[in-house]
Amino acid sequence: AKKALSGWPAGWVRLINNAQKGAANAAKQSSTGSKVPVEALSDATIVEAEELHIRSESNGELGAAGAGALALLITVSRRLRVVHCSSEKLRPEGACYLGHALATTETLLTLDLSNSELCGMEDSDDPQAKYKPTEFVGMCAMLGENKSLTSIDLGGNYIQGVGARALCGALSQISSLTELKLSDSLLKLEGWTAIAEFVKSNRSVQILALDMNLEKMRLPG
Repeated sequence: AKKALSGWPAGWVRLINNAQKGAANAAKQSSTGSKVPVEALSDATIVEAEELHIRSESNGELGAAGAGALALLITVSRRLRVVHCSSEKLRPEGACYLGHALATTETLLTLDLSNSELCGMEDSDDPQAKYKPTEFVGMCAMLGENKSLTSIDLGGNYIQGVGARALCGALSQISSLTELKLSDSLLKLEGWTAIAEFVKSNRSVQILALDMNLEKMRLPG
């Protein structure tokens, strides 16, 4: 935890800490009839937000450190229902941080982490790309403890067969899930098999996006 904190963007941590203090001060002053400072209300906004649409200012380089800050925000948020954090390079380390937050949140309904390199691959056609599913598998294990999510988009992370099997195993424990998007995931035969087994046993999912995977399921010639 200490190592993770040292890498988080200082601005995010400051903002979240101020938000918690602002919310506490605002609640205290409001209960006593005192005038609530505008600064306290604005600081408190982030932990009272219902939706977050996150985009870094460095061309998708939010990184694992940013994922750690986002995980902290999900954990302390009181009303957060929607998180869109697409096309940010959160990487496998970021998946590890987010797993802990997803296991504890009780309000989050919609999660979009598409195209975030959660398994380490930026391009499915790059022969030098290193597939690292270990952290993603760990995230899935913690994701299975979530009881609130209804929509998940993990497309474009090239989770492949190992990741798909871990994910489907976790999602089978989330009875609230109605939508799953795994477009362009390099599923291959193992991944398609895992998804078929998941769909067969899970009746709650009504929307399943699996486009841009058909070429990847063919057996080698």
